[in-house]
Parts: sequence; structure tokens; C-alpha cells
Amino acid sequence: MMNLTNYFYRNILRKFEDVIKGESVLRDLKLLEKSLLWSREELNAFRLDQLLKLLDHAYQNVPLYNKRFSQIGFKLDDIRDISELSRLPILTRDDLRMNCDGDLRSKVHNFNYCQRGVSSGSSGNPVVYYHDKNAYRWVVLAKC
Repeated sequence: MMNLTNYFYRNILRKFEDVIKGESVLRDLKLLEKSLLWSREELNAFRLDQLLKLLDHAYQNVPLYNKRFSQIGFKLDDIRDISELSRLPILTRDDLRMNCDGDLRSKVHNFNYCQRGVSSGSSGNPVVYYHDKNAYRWVVLAKC
């Protein structure tokens, strides 16, 4: 049961904040809540749909993925099930180190809206990476 503070935040303040910031946190939160009631088949269909959208974006807009997918003759239509991901080339730490500021950047992404991160370097050399500020929002929502 939602207490009064949570209700006020989610139904009044959060809506206002979404409008001001141009975000869709409430929409995303409602999707997460709705997905809790999905059957395994519905969940798997949603996951596959989202995965195909991500792979299509990577192929169309990220030079390194376009090159790697082309090298193995990968076609989006080849993926019918999440288990087929094993066919895709693995991105290594060296790939990240060598391409983070170049071929791993999406051609359509606004990098002013990204945050730079650095791994701990436990393997010897830290890895620099960037993530969209909206991606972190999903981490926070998943913990709600």
C-alpha cells in the first residue's frame, strides 16, 4: 500500500517534474509495474522486441557494431530468440579502450547528455565508458 508521501510524490510532484524536465519517469515506472503481471511468454516477447530495437540501433548508428555485424554476415532477421545472442561478436575490454571515443559512439546520440564513467581498473587498466543519463534512471526505477 502506498503511503501519503509516496502518493503525493508519484501523482503530483513526479508529474510536474516530468513535464519540466521533459522526462517520462512515470511512464517508465508504470511499464515496470505492469510487467510484473506479465506471463513468461509476454515477458520474453517484450525482451526480444527491445533487444531487436537495440541491435538495429547499434547496426544503423554505431560504426564498430556495423563493422562487426557485417563481418559475420549478421542480419537482424536472423534473431528469433534471445538464446541466439551467442552468435554475436563479443565486445572486449580492449575494444572499449581503443574505441570508446570513436567507433563505439552512436552517430545520433547527443553526448552532451552522457556521463563519463571509469572502471576500477582491477584488471590493470581502467576502462573509460559513457552512459546516457536516462540509462541510470532505469537502474533507480528498478529499485523502487
